[in-house]
Amino acid sequence: MAIDKDLDRLDREILRLIAVDASLSLQEIATQVGLTPTPCWKRIRRMEQEGVIQRRIAVLDPTKIGLGVSVFFQSCVRFRFWRNTLRITYTAFWKRR
Repeated sequence: MAIDKDLDRLDREILRLIAVDASLSLQEIATQVGLTPTPCWKRIRRMEQEGVIQRRIAVLDPTKIGLGVSVFFQSCVRFRFWRNTLRITYTAFWKRR
């Protein structure tokens, strides 16, 4: 599906609403874009089937579920720099907890 050719203004508005808050009800989305629920649902379902909408996810607040800051990075260095890299990794990851 070529996104520029196959998505009209209503499709784009539906996508914008879902991207901001995927928990909106079908009725809320339909009302905001000026459709009744059935055609709105058909548009959402079509975009899901065509892969425009891949999934709906929840964004979690790590501090509210007891997680600290985690930093992951990968570095390619020569063996003689391994000790310094390990020290930097330890400082960046463990000292922040």
